[in-house]
Amino acid sequence: MEILSINKIRKRFFGIGQKLQVGVFTAGVLIIAWTVLTVFVLPTEIDDLLSLFQIDKFMHFAGGFFAAALLLIFLAIQKRSKLIYAVIAIGILWEIWEIIFLPDQFLRFKAYPALWVTDTFFDLIADILGSYFFAETIKIKQE
Repeated sequence: MEILSINKIRKRFFGIGQKLQVGVFTAGVLIIAWTVLTVFVLPTEIDDLLSLFQIDKFMHFAGGFFAAALLLIFLAIQKRSKLIYAVIAIGILWEIWEIIFLPDQFLRFKAYPALWVTDTFFDLIADILGSYFFAETIKIKQE
């Protein structure tokens, strides 16, 4: 498939500029570190507090930014609306993944359904803002 050729991917990645390359790399490292920290290191009570006080929103912003960058680099999505819709789909899949594969999340949200609705809504808003910030920074055309 021509769209996934290594030369085109390399050209798109280096075409976003050095500062954005550092931003994409940093966002990826932060997401991995946060996931490892909250899933494997922190006790459940601390993770509950992070969700209760919506501290994880910064990571969802970074995730939206990172996902938008990957979509641009690997799939060459050039329109802002398509980029944001794709990030919304990724965000929804992430929320489903949280419920299915993180039993602590499922039990917390089962006990507090309003927290689940609020958490999911603001997670998706942060994802959208992150992707919009990336699109604005890279100056992707609107339509």
